[in-house]
Amino acid sequence: MSRKKLLIIDKGVGYTGKSTAVKEIIRMLKDVYKLYPKPIYEEDNFDETDVACVFMLNGVKIGIESCGDPGSRLPDTLTIFDDNYHCDIILCASRTKGEIMDTITSMGDKYTLLYAPHYYHEDTEDCAFVTSLNARYARNIVEIMMEWIAKHRE
Repeated sequence: MSRKKLLIIDKGVGYTGKSTAVKEIIRMLKDVYKLYPKPIYEEDNFDETDVACVFMLNGVKIGIESCGDPGSRLPDTLTIFDDNYHCDIILCASRTKGEIMDTITSMGDKYTLLYAPHYYHEDTEDCAFVTSLNARYARNIVEIMMEWIAKHRE
C-alpha cells in the first residue's frame, strides 16, 4: 500500500443511526468478505455496545470504530488504530462538530479525510426504510474502501 491513508467519517447529527450503519459495515465485512475482526476493547459486545475492531483485507489494515459521540473513546481509538495497528483505512462515526471533529481534523496530515455524510430519514418510526438506508450506506462505504485499495496498491 502506498503512503496514502484514508479516514472515512460517517458524519451526522446525533441519534440518526451512524453507529448502527458502521456496525452494518462490520457485519458486511464479516458475512460477505468472510473477514474476522480483531476486537480492540474487551468490553465491546456487538449487539449491546459500540465496537472497535481491525480487519485485514487484501493486505490492507482497516480500523473501524462505531462510537463517535462527544466525550467518547474515539480519540483514543484513532490513536490505537494509527500508532499500534498502522491502519491504512479507518472508518468512524462522528457528530458534525465539536471535540471529536477536532481530533479527526488533526489527523489530516496522515490521512485523506473523506466525509461521508450519514443517510437518515426524519421519520424514525419507519424502521424498514431506516434499515434499508443503513444497508445502502454500508454497501457504498465498502465499495469506496475496495476502490481505494485497488487505486493505492503499490
